[in-house]
Amino acid sequence: MEKRSWIVLLLGVLFLVGLFVVTFPDGKTRIVFCDVGQGDSILISKGSVQVLIDGGPYSWDFEEYEGVAELEEETRRVVMGRKESPVLDCLEGSMAFWDRKVEVVIATHPDLDHVGGLVSVLDRYEVEKFFSNGAEGESLAWKEVKRIVGEEEVWSSVLSEGEKIGFGEVEIEVLAPEKGGEWEDANEGSLVMMLEVGEKKILLMGDAPVKVEQRLVWREILNEEVDILKAGHHGSKTSTSAELLDRVKPGVVIFSVGAGNGYSHPNEEVLGRVEERGIEIRRTDKEGEIGFVLD
Repeated sequence: MEKRSWIVLLLGVLFLVGLFVVTFPDGKTRIVFCDVGQGDSILISKGSVQVLIDGGPYSWDFEEYEGVAELEEETRRVVMGRKESPVLDCLEGSMAFWDRKVEVVIATHPDLDHVGGLVSVLDRYEVEKFFSNGAEGESLAWKEVKRIVGEEEVWSSVLSEGEKIGFGEVEIEVLAPEKGGEWEDANEGSLVMMLEVGEKKILLMGDAPVKVEQRLVWREILNEEVDILKAGHHGSKTSTSAELLDRVKPGVVIFSVGAGNGYSHPNEEVLGRVEERGIEIRRTDKEGEIGFVLD
């Protein structure tokens, strides 16, 4: 073999080894607050096991959305699945390149900015288990999610207060909503979850409003400090009350928001409440993807 060919071969081997080292799971527990624009998506990983909570929004405009709705079901799935939803970048950057399975997907509630990207996830990855809060959404994306879950025979179930999902030393406990409860709006029924890894606690508020926060505090379902709080409803003024902050005393508050969003999220009053308590603020619109190693 010529010298040049040997060099090319050696460089190829070194590249593959480097890629393997970079992406090989190291057994640590990680949480990544994905940069999906104006929406929510959180990836929890432990070794080669992944739990994806929400999938962020879908990357289409309204006119294209209307056009997709008129396609035949099978064609529609192909078109929608091939869209480059932002959540795919988060998965591809956080998972080993050969890993095409997401063990658990959880939809906190069927709002489009939380479940739109799940169509692409279900198209690109094998999903073992799918959980939701049991609410029905009206968006085409949510209907596609439910259809694909059914067609692929993905094991699915509805979550409510008191239920737990565990893998290894990692445990996710559902704090809300109450089983069989009735909600005035979709956000009130959003799943609220506590992730515990060893001594670390991460409170994920979904889009839950102040009414839900108060119930969790008053009933002492929330009765201890947490390390990280994912602010409810992207920092809207309807969430992240002083009562909640004073009860859980987070070390860090994460705001999952899109740059220049039309909702003025996070709200200035909410930011003020967090700042005056000396809590660290992290924002996906300013930092992009935000990750933590939990053990």
